[in-house]
Amino acid sequence: MSNSKSSINLNKLLSCYFCDDEVSYLSTLLIRWSGSENEAISWLQEEEIPAFGNKTGLDMCNSNQPECFIEYVKILELDGFA
Repeated sequence: MSNSKSSINLNKLLSCYFCDDEVSYLSTLLIRWSGSENEAISWLQEEEIPAFGNKTGLDMCNSNQPECFIEYVKILELDGFA
């Protein structure tokens, strides 16, 4: 894991795009799925999502589509596949 990832706080990163309730929801879920905060950050920054044209979750947030990302995560939580 690179130093830049380990110095980033997941809640701080998510708070740029989501309200406090959404940050709490997403951070808890992403850490549970990935196993650690650093792995959750890596997933958010690096995992290409086919449903988004191979953009990452962070790419979606940076392109003013955080609502699409959180809906995707909710679908994954409910259905396990999106």
